[in-house]
Amino acid sequence: MTPEKRRSMTGIRAGAFALSVVVYTAAFVILAWPWLSGAVTIPWDAKAQFQPELQFLASSLARGDSPFWTPNVFAGWPQIADPQSLIFSPLHFALAALDPAPSFREADFVTFAYLFAGGLGLMLFFRDRGWHPGGAVIAALILRSAARRRRACSTRVRSSASPMCRSPCGCWRARSTARRRALALRRASWSRC
Repeated sequence: MTPEKRRSMTGIRAGAFALSVVVYTAAFVILAWPWLSGAVTIPWDAKAQFQPELQFLASSLARGDSPFWTPNVFAGWPQIADPQSLIFSPLHFALAALDPAPSFREADFVTFAYLFAGGLGLMLFFRDRGWHPGGAVIAALILRSAARRRRACSTRVRSSASPMCRSPCGCWRARSTARRRALALRRASWSRC
């Protein structure tokens, strides 16, 4: 294959990927609109378990207190030891740092941001593997629906959606890092010949 043809194929692939990201974004917003608009909210444990945790984290940060210990549970409770405390959820921590009283809608928005990022990571994985962009859109929407379904059935609403959506991004980064290292090793071995 000539270099010109390779460049044109790369341009076509990049255009197809950009179009698939636009289609995914539009479909995601349409499907998530009831929650993003605030018309409905993610129910059950999202509000009973995680909203108080998010509120405690936000109010602790706003007061300048450490969010790692709460005097509100029993005789005190190590929040840092609780996997549901949202301290280690980057987007929830950012929301708590920016807003001292996060609303239901903002908490739902952060959950959907994780879902969107997971789908985008899956699409990037598809792109790196050279798979069809249409399949990437479908897989990303399935990931979004699977995480949403898991949230509806699980008692670990926020804590299960976040890692599930970070996994595709981690797979994509690991794959691209391994590929770059393999290329660097090949170049190093060729230079010694």
